[in-house]
Amino acid sequence: MSKIILNSILISICLCRQIEVDFISDQNWLVGKFWGGIAFNGSIDYGSGFVGNSTLNDIEISDIDIFLSEHEDSVSNAWVYSAIDTSSFIGMGVFPGTVYDVSNPSQPRRLNVVFYEENGGDLLWNPESLSDGDNEYLLIMDSDYNSGSSVNYNNDAFNQDVKYFCWFKKQVAIDWFASEPAKLEFRNRWEINNFDLELGDGDIIINW
Repeated sequence: MSKIILNSILISICLCRQIEVDFISDQNWLVGKFWGGIAFNGSIDYGSGFVGNSTLNDIEISDIDIFLSEHEDSVSNAWVYSAIDTSSFIGMGVFPGTVYDVSNPSQPRRLNVVFYEENGGDLLWNPESLSDGDNEYLLIMDSDYNSGSSVNYNNDAFNQDVKYFCWFKKQVAIDWFASEPAKLEFRNRWEINNFDLELGDGDIIINW
């Protein structure tokens, strides 16, 4: 029988996940509407925000890039829900841009999007109201983008695979789409929030 005697050491590490979101364009024409989120002036959070419950855990949510563009070849078909009755599906609309999961930078994966509109909207994501962005909340989904019918978010999209909830609006005194290219970068990092090291009085004895 072998024996090892070690002085006891207790190490406690608390890791905290942080997300940083940057808007990159020549002019800062897009800002966040504060609602209590964790990033971009409290306008962004993991999951479904206050409209539902995502099936994803925070740990499953990866980095993304949102490329904003009004060019016809760079837009996405999107599912649109009512901002008044957030459980009500309105129809299909257009998101002016594309979204990619960039957890594997060499093979970015294009993602589906869902957004909300107030009654009488134009089915185009354009949160130009300076006060509340017309309540055009944006959901970034985890599913591969498909402009056809293989993915269906006609019912309860907010309770499915939502990666991020975003509430944006136009910047004061700057035109909507004042400059292109324009990109939002979402980057997740782990930080040490607390680190404790304790030396015990006793011994650890390992027998085998």
